[in-house]
Amino acid sequence: MNQVYYITKKLNIFSHKFNNEIGTNSWPNIIKFFKEVGSSNLSRIIRFNECYVNKKHLYKEEILRYINLYKDIKLPFKLGPWSSGYELQGKQS
Repeated sequence: MNQVYYITKKLNIFSHKFNNEIGTNSWPNIIKFFKEVGSSNLSRIIRFNECYVNKKHLYKEEILRYINLYKDIKLPFKLGPWSSGYELQGKQS
């Protein structure tokens, strides 16, 4: 976790670290994270992509309803024409 924090801090993405959490409250930084770093955490991918593409803000307990939409996703997920994020944008927008 410390390595991820220091790398993302150096890339000006994540801005805080508290106990076992690192993150940012900045939407542009979240988009930057998914473009530059990506994720293999399906829960995070679903929440991000639903907000990014469909403007839906999901609670953690709502994620299971969306699992089937993401069953064919290729990991790691990144935004860009070289990744599964680009394909998902096209399918859902």
